[in-house]
Amino acid sequence: MRKNKNLLNSIKRKLDRKNYYKKKKASYTKAQHTTKLTTGNLVLKTNLTEQVKKEAILLQEEGIFLQLGNIHQQGYLYYKNYAINRFGNPKAHLVACQAIQKQKKKGYLKGNYYWNNIGLAKLVHKETSAVTRANLEICKYCVKALEKQGENPPRDTATFEAQQRLFNKKYYHPTLRPIKVGSYGYSSNWSTISRKYRASKNYTCQKCQFSIQDKKDRKYIHVDHIDGNKLNNQPKNLQVLCILCHSQKDALHQHNFSKGSGKIALNHFLRKHKPHLL
Repeated sequence: MRKNKNLLNSIKRKLDRKNYYKKKKASYTKAQHTTKLTTGNLVLKTNLTEQVKKEAILLQEEGIFLQLGNIHQQGYLYYKNYAINRFGNPKAHLVACQAIQKQKKKGYLKGNYYWNNIGLAKLVHKETSAVTRANLEICKYCVKALEKQGENPPRDTATFEAQQRLFNKKYYHPTLRPIKVGSYGYSSNWSTISRKYRASKNYTCQKCQFSIQDKKDRKYIHVDHIDGNKLNNQPKNLQVLCILCHSQKDALHQHNFSKGSGKIALNHFLRKHKPHLL
């Protein structure tokens, strides 16, 4: 009798354990699904304060994007804490226009400008600290910049949101599609872009004019992003540099090539092609 009771208790424990892991798996699957929806291209975000603090805001001529994993969500920037009673509502910026570039140069973007992608922007009145929400007009410089690109830009954030919902639903607008990011933050087709661009410059460093024609050593000729944005692959933002010039571009590159595989490759290059520098 006691043996049967122990057997029943053992079976019950196994069933309880099985149900526990079954529920845990279901909960995990649901969480994964929710995460996919919140970072997907088809869902508009409404509360991204913490994400904005953690993730990168990409200022580009085509738009202003928030990078969420391997998804780039398009939105706009605006000055949140603003002297509204004195100047009226701030303008919303859809691209890296001259006004945004000027604010960036002065160091005003961080802490003052906020990213959003819905029609109503949350505003804080600087004079009274009152909080309101408003549909913002689009900056005139942004409108002109987009018109030059052949676009028909929205004139306010409500229209911008409506366009976002329409474009995301139909999923055909090229600037709204997810940008696949490969290793080290480069676009997934970076190897193809790099190879073609180096070939177009005849594998010659644009800084020191050092040239390599041997296929085995073409790895020492790099393509550098001038503005540091690894996803801005426009030809005007690219330059061909030998590994030595690349390693000396700035403090960040000097640090990166002072350790690991970068340091090893640089030393191999120097020993083979510039031994007089050692």
